[in-house]
Amino acid sequence: MMYPVVEIFDSIQGEGSFMGCPVTFIRLAGCNLHCKWCDTNHTLKENMLVDDILKRIRYSKVVITGGEPTIHHLEPLIKALRLKKGAFVMLETNGTNSTRNIRDFVDWIVCSPKPENHWKINPLCWFDELKYVVDGHFHPDLHIEDEIKNSYQNKIWLQPESSKMHERFAEAYEMAMKYPYLRVGLQFHKILGVQ
Repeated sequence: MMYPVVEIFDSIQGEGSFMGCPVTFIRLAGCNLHCKWCDTNHTLKENMLVDDILKRIRYSKVVITGGEPTIHHLEPLIKALRLKKGAFVMLETNGTNSTRNIRDFVDWIVCSPKPENHWKINPLCWFDELKYVVDGHFHPDLHIEDEIKNSYQNKIWLQPESSKMHERFAEAYEMAMKYPYLRVGLQFHKILGVQ
């Protein structure tokens, strides 16, 4: 099976529950959304076979990201990472597509709903934690459903949008102080100046 790869690189996880852990990132090309503040290049660089991807894996924790990785048939890649490399596999998704077919194979799924999709989550997108980008338009009362608030307390991260970092951090701080089920996150890799 071939996958459209943008890059494979080693760094720390800069966000969420595994922040600070060394991981290997697999960034796949393509996205089904076009968020105006997206800071990620998800343009195809190389089509790679699963075995060639596996040769580039250095760490026991692996993050599959994008773009939007769920636009690809991920099961063969995830199974190979787990069976051949013994990897703890994490997935980052915007929540627009189902993860039902891969839920049994992925160890941790982060869902980051986006404004272009009105912060909606596909009912068949099953995940472990959420990340909402605080961008001057996002508000918990308007964009987080009550069922999510109740089911994912302390697993909902507020990620300040980086182009106006201090202003967005202040907004995220105020939201978390008002709504204690939220957590303020950061992009630790950007603070450290690493990829």
